[in-house]
Amino acid sequence: MLTNLIENGLKSTAGIGTRVYIESGIERCKWGWIRVQDDGLGIAEEHIPHIFERFYRIDPTRPSSQTVEEISFKTSSSGCGLGLALVEWVVKKHGGKIYLRSRVDEGSCWERGCGTLLHCAKSPCPKRYILFIPY
Repeated sequence: MLTNLIENGLKSTAGIGTRVYIESGIERCKWGWIRVQDDGLGIAEEHIPHIFERFYRIDPTRPSSQTVEEISFKTSSSGCGLGLALVEWVVKKHGGKIYLRSRVDEGSCWERGCGTLLHCAKSPCPKRYILFIPY
């Protein structure tokens, strides 16, 4: 799941942006989260409601009026459109949620809420871990 989000960030950043930013943490020692953010192409607002649909792919050359069915079987080296559908499925199976914030030419931010975590009250609660992947 995380590998897919990082790879997508690297693909959309290539030649345009400068970084993929990965952050994770725990809120109130109960709720875990992972955030993958890039400063690449971004995703147009009209694609966001469909981004987790199976076989949905964004082709920057297609007109916005083109339907999901028209693009589903188009061949491209960018993948088959299953990655984000699988990411969402895995997240839901583990009791979490995934969110997307994106703007064209500014990049995307994917955040996964990890659900309730078991935590030993005697051990310290880590707050945040950060990793930068410069491109």
